[in-house]
Amino acid sequence: PHPYAHGKGGDGKLLDVIAEHVDAIEGFNARIHHQDLNVRAVHWATTRNLPMGAGSDAHTLAEIGRAYVEVPVFEDNAVAFLTALKSGKIYGRASSRAVHLASTYAKVRKKLGN
Repeated sequence: PHPYAHGKGGDGKLLDVIAEHVDAIEGFNARIHHQDLNVRAVHWATTRNLPMGAGSDAHTLAEIGRAYVEVPVFEDNAVAFLTALKSGKIYGRASSRAVHLASTYAKVRKKLGN
């Protein structure tokens, strides 16, 4: 997930190290506000012919469903899933930057024990 988002655990450096172990890449993350980071992930996956996923990365109810992948019906196994994902279509729209206020509030509230 979000392989190039610095604040979300990825800066892209690890990808080339683990490339042979990667089955799919998140091509769209709704909480990433610099779309060039999503574009870089799509490019990385495309050059390696890997399937891509999408994530709402929802931290609030309003964010659920902001990104998803429509895939054809597939059998219940990993190979079939990855094949379906490869032919899937990513849908998504970026979340408002204001969603980060809710996340920050939740972190502060947790630290205060409320």
